Amino acid sequence: MRTFDQEFIQRCKKQDKSAQKKLFEELYAPLVRSASRYLTDLSEAEDCVMKGLLKAFLNIRNFTYQEPQGLHLWIRRIVINEALMVLRKRRNFFLSLEEELSSTGIENEALDKIAVEELNQLIMSLPEGYRTVFCLYVVDGYSHADIASQLGISENTSRTQLSKARNKLKLLIERRENVKPGFGG
Repeated sequence: MRTFDQEFIQRCKKQDKSAQKKLFEELYAPLVRSASRYLTDLSEAEDCVMKGLLKAFLNIRNFTYQEPQGLHLWIRRIVINEALMVLRKRRNFFLSLEEELSSTGIENEALDKIAVEELNQLIMSLPEGYRTVFCLYVVDGYSHADIASQLGISENTSRTQLSKARNKLKLLIERRENVKPGFGG
């Protein structure tokens, strides 16, 4: 998480081009990763980042410093909102209604054996609705009330989608564990 002090933020508020450039350079890659959790098309994610950064630059005077990570979190929230707007505009965005999966949690032992990049790939393979709720709740720390508001669903639906996402992820991890190298799995 990138940190910025009050002096730097004041420079950005005064439209100091070198500060704005540094802010862009520091945040672009992490923001693209954040947007990519919701949008599988890289160009869409990059567009959301550019729109989000533009909105941030235009509205930075409204930002109030509270902590060193605050500016990064504020801009990340703007970018995530941009990504969610893309999802809402799609007529085909839907929350998954797959059959009920087992309700046990993901075993810590299985998680210890999986690389971060591989876990990210498994998360990205989740159905769009599951992935969106999972990332909003688990990765970005949104509450079920916030998710419901952002996606136009009920809090209960958000909870259900999160539960199904966790169960689906558990199943994917278990399948991965059962595939042995060299046996065509």
